[in-house]
Amino acid sequence: MIRAIKVTLDQATDAKLGRLAAFLSEYRAAVNFYIRSLWINRGKLDAKTLNRYKAGSLSYRYRSVALKQALQIVIATRKSARETGFKAKCPVLRGKAELSSLVATVERGRGSFDFIIKISSLVAGRRIILPIKSHARLNHWLSQPGAVLKNAVFLGEDSACLVVEVPTPEPKTIGETMGIDTGYRKLFVDSDGVQYGKRIKELCENIRRSKPGGEGKRKAISTRNDYINQTCKELPWGRLAVLKVEDLRGLKQRTQQNDKSNKRSRKQMAPWSYRLAITRIEQLAQENRVLLGFVDPANTSRECPACGTVAKENRRGEVFRCVSCNHTDDADTVGAVNILARPVVNWADSMVPLSVES
Repeated sequence: MIRAIKVTLDQATDAKLGRLAAFLSEYRAAVNFYIRSLWINRGKLDAKTLNRYKAGSLSYRYRSVALKQALQIVIATRKSARETGFKAKCPVLRGKAELSSLVATVERGRGSFDFIIKISSLVAGRRIILPIKSHARLNHWLSQPGAVLKNAVFLGEDSACLVVEVPTPEPKTIGETMGIDTGYRKLFVDSDGVQYGKRIKELCENIRRSKPGGEGKRKAISTRNDYINQTCKELPWGRLAVLKVEDLRGLKQRTQQNDKSNKRSRKQMAPWSYRLAITRIEQLAQENRVLLGFVDPANTSRECPACGTVAKENRRGEVFRCVSCNHTDDADTVGAVNILARPVVNWADSMVPLSVES
C-alpha cells in the first residue's frame, strides 16, 4: 500500500522557496495547458501530445511529468462526472505538483536535517535542494517492515508529501463483523447503534453558504475534510475483522434523477463527500487488517429488520416505524443492521474474503 505523508518546508531558505515558487508557477501552467488541450482533443503520453506545449523553459522530462499529471486529472474528472451524473467542467490544477523519479529524488539528510528533496530547476545544472524535518507520523510508516521511501514527491509552495510504500498486511482471521450506514445528518451509524460524526451536516452547510472561490470556502472544506478523517478513526478498528458499507457510488446522480423538483435537496447534497469518507475508510481498513465489503444499498433504511417488510412509509425522517409489525428504531441504525445482514457484492481492493471467526 502507498501512503503520502505531509511535511513542511519551513527549513528551506527564502531564496530556495522563491525559486520553488517560480518553478511551480511554470509547471502548473504546463499542466493546465495540457488539461485544456486534452479536454478538447484526446491524447496520450506520447511525443505528439507532448509537443503540443512549446512555451516556457521546462525540460522534456518535466513536460512528460506535467502531461502525465494532466492525463490523470482529466481521466479522474470525466470518471467522476460519469458516476455523479453532473456535467463536468474543464479542471484546473491549483494544488501540488506530482513529481516522479524522472525529476525528483528524496534522500536521507545529514546533520540536523532528516531528509532532502532534490528537484531540477528552471536553470540547467542548478537543482533546488529542500531540507526536511521528520515527524512521528512519517517515522511510524518508515519503521514498518519492508517500508520503502519512494523517489516521488507531491510538492507545493510551503509543504510537500513524501511517498512511502509498505507491504499490505494480511487481513485478520479473528474479529467482529460490523455494518455502518453513511449519511448526511450523521456521518456514520454502526449496527450496534453507535453514532459518529454528528456535526457533518453543520460543516457541509458552512461550505454551501461560503462564497465560491473565497478563502472562507477553502477553510470550510478543509474543516469538513479534517472532521471526516478524524471521525473515520473513531470506528472500533481494533475489534473488527470485516466492515460492510453501502456502495453509494452514483448517489448524487440518483438524487438528481429521482428528485428533479427538489432543488433544495440537491444543494444540500453537493458539499457531502461520500468519496472522501469511503477513501479514508479503505485506507484505515488496510492499515488495521480489516476486510472492507460493499453491499447493495437499495432500501437499507426502508426494510424492517424484524419482519422484512419493505415500504417507503416505514421511514419518516430520522425515525423508522414498520407499518407491518410496528418495529421502531433510529432509521440509520436500521440501515446499518440491514447492511450487516446483506451479502457483500464487491470487496475493496479485490481482496478475497477469508473465513472469519467471530
